[in-house]
Amino acid sequence: MDDNITRDGLLKLAGLAAAGGAAALVAPGRAGAQLPTEDYAILYVSQDGLDSNHGRSWENAKREVQGALDDVPSGGGVVYVGPGTYRPFSITNPPGRIAVIGLGDVKVLPTGSQPGITLDSSTSTPIVGPLIENIHVSGSGATAGSMIGIQLKNMKRATVRRCRVSGCLVGIDYVNDAGGFTERCSVESTLVNNCSTGLRFHRTRSGHSSFSYNQISNVGIDSCTIGIDIGGDSTGAPNLFGSAFISTVVWGQTDGAICARVAGDISGCFMHLNLERIAGAGVIGYDVTGRAANALSATVISKFIGAFGTKVRVAATKSFAYQDGVTRVVINGTGVVDEASYSHMNDGATFPSVKITNRDGTTIGKIELGSGAAAPDVELYREQANVLKTRDQLVTTKAISIMTKAGTPTDSDVELAVDGTMVIDTANHRIYVRSGGTWRSVAVA
Repeated sequence: MDDNITRDGLLKLAGLAAAGGAAALVAPGRAGAQLPTEDYAILYVSQDGLDSNHGRSWENAKREVQGALDDVPSGGGVVYVGPGTYRPFSITNPPGRIAVIGLGDVKVLPTGSQPGITLDSSTSTPIVGPLIENIHVSGSGATAGSMIGIQLKNMKRATVRRCRVSGCLVGIDYVNDAGGFTERCSVESTLVNNCSTGLRFHRTRSGHSSFSYNQISNVGIDSCTIGIDIGGDSTGAPNLFGSAFISTVVWGQTDGAICARVAGDISGCFMHLNLERIAGAGVIGYDVTGRAANALSATVISKFIGAFGTKVRVAATKSFAYQDGVTRVVINGTGVVDEASYSHMNDGATFPSVKITNRDGTTIGKIELGSGAAAPDVELYREQANVLKTRDQLVTTKAISIMTKAGTPTDSDVELAVDGTMVIDTANHRIYVRSGGTWRSVAVA
């Protein structure tokens, strides 16, 4: 049996003995680590290392992550980081595939001028972007200066997974600047907590508008003043169109917290957000500002848990729609305009043009139709078994057919015997109308 295919063997391949921790770091000759080739390298970083070391083994590890990254050759490489605390680092215009993987308790401390981790491909488009895994970016407090945890600046195809960001002004920051754009990046299985803003999409005045094709999945955002901010403090409105996918849970725990702020274009965006108010007064689920665009063209699925001050706050000229279980809710700036199991609402409209719902709050189905400029004003609904009813005038440009019977009709012939019911007597060529509880007729010439 291959000794590597055991728990101890796999840990040794990763550079750690079974006991774990800094004391268990072992030399690559005993750990199965590979020496670097001309165009690819495996490098090691330890809090006990020196940046003057070559970094090719734990015994000769670098002290800082940036020191190892500076020595990664053009073909890329893997940087393993042992338990400890490290300075900020950046990966800028990566020429090859680069991975930075923390082993055990790895912390990076951002500063006011430098994010904890910066991923920047402003002048390149990597086929496979960098990978950051198992690192805790720990700031000194949500209101402490301008600390940013992880910044993806004009970045393409980067992956951040199994990380944590805490105590920063902004936890994870998507930034478009100087004509650049951040697309096709993935943030997975990551926790952001105790930040002023958990997840931010920020576009500078010179940045491109597109944040397309980004994926955020299994991400928890906890105890942040604003959980997700789509353009709220940007000089230019960001666009999350083109199948951007966000699947997160946001926990609101402070007075006036906003779980998600929409101040950009979300056309084509898929957002699956569970919003939970745990503590705090006046917690807001969604804050849809006057700069939001195409909010009815996004697919938004949300579950609200707990007592919110306001589930959805919408600017006067805007509308927003979301699905909660089997119920679709459409809201404009004046309040809830539709709460139904299905509705269709065109962009620019203030009310749904088609709405399928329950009749007057009962379990009887109803279809409502409208112009889109006002509340639906035409309806068709189920009165009882086999009876379809409308309270509106029915006009047809084609022929209309009604019940026929060979002989005089009686109340038992129809599903619902009410005045105004018509039946044609085909045997005697007479038209019968029920009026005053009696069937009355006229002859047809």
